[in-house]
Amino acid sequence: HMAPDIDLKHFAPTEPSLAEMTEKAIQLLSLNPQGFSLMIEASQVDWAGHANDPVYMVTDFLAFDEAVGKALDFAKKDGETLVIGFADHNTGALSIGQQQGPGAPDYTETSLEDMLDPIKDATITVQGLLSMIPPSPSWQDVRDTFVTYWGDWWNKMTEDQARQIIALEEDSYAIAAYLSNEFMLFGWTTHGHSGEDVPLWSYGKGRPVGHFDNTELAQIMARGFGINLDFMTKRLFIDATKLPGYMLDETD
Repeated sequence: HMAPDIDLKHFAPTEPSLAEMTEKAIQLLSLNPQGFSLMIEASQVDWAGHANDPVYMVTDFLAFDEAVGKALDFAKKDGETLVIGFADHNTGALSIGQQQGPGAPDYTETSLEDMLDPIKDATITVQGLLSMIPPSPSWQDVRDTFVTYWGDWWNKMTEDQARQIIALEEDSYAIAAYLSNEFMLFGWTTHGHSGEDVPLWSYGKGRPVGHFDNTELAQIMARGFGINLDFMTKRLFIDATKLPGYMLDETD
């Protein structure tokens, strides 16, 4: 359970980034003349979706992109490496568009600046920022903490808005959702997983391009390794009912 990428400097300055871990893993595994497989999980992107935190989501996706860059650098030099990037699911169902909070721009006049200005100067996640607010804060304490860690744009926070954040107390998920709804152009549908299609990126010989059921990706990677999954199933599968000492406990 490592810190979000943007929070490393605040809370875990000695932790490596995902890109640094990727680079080191490839350096070690590529010493094997028979090749290697490496699974790199950008799990913080999922956690950012659970948290409904756009700062967390954007910055950890960028950290994931840097890690992919390390894998691609190796693959391009090696010439025999298949790189596949995909998600097992989406989380939070982040969307962009018209906000419902006060002062929202007209739908057809929404600009890139409207989208990015609330988060472009952020230096910490919502949960990290909340930990910086002093105990028993005044509404000015809340606003000033946002200004310190998320930039001058947040000077526009009103007393009522700051008191709403105070009222939500320790529930960082609820506060993050409130911030998106009240101040930003980001929408969320859930703090859990969601069922829409997810992106697929690929590079290398035999790379998948198109629309796939996720189970097909396992078949594609097996072919890349020269593994016959049907053969392996026959070799490894054991019918438990034929094992010595087999017993089925039907209690309850």
